[in-house]
Amino acid sequence: MKHQNIINHIKALRLSWFGHVKRMPDSRTVKKIFNWTPLIVRSKGRPKQRWEDNIIQDIRQLNIKNWTVCVQDRTKWKNIVEKAKTFNKRS
Repeated sequence: MKHQNIINHIKALRLSWFGHVKRMPDSRTVKKIFNWTPLIVRSKGRPKQRWEDNIIQDIRQLNIKNWTVCVQDRTKWKNIVEKAKTFNKRS
């Protein structure tokens, strides 16, 4: 198995979970934790990437427009996740 293929599957799993969490009702604990903002300010230096930052980067790489609407439609989002599995990044 090629390394790029493994990376694509990891990205697809991440996107799949992201869609699942975004479709959850706001009363669910996982959704509350996802939307939670910490009170502590991070230390100086290069900002650490958050999980959501990686998701947004994947969405930009896949050139998905209006993802906030697509994530609410399970079939559209499933097609996007499948597209992510076979995505071939061109330099």
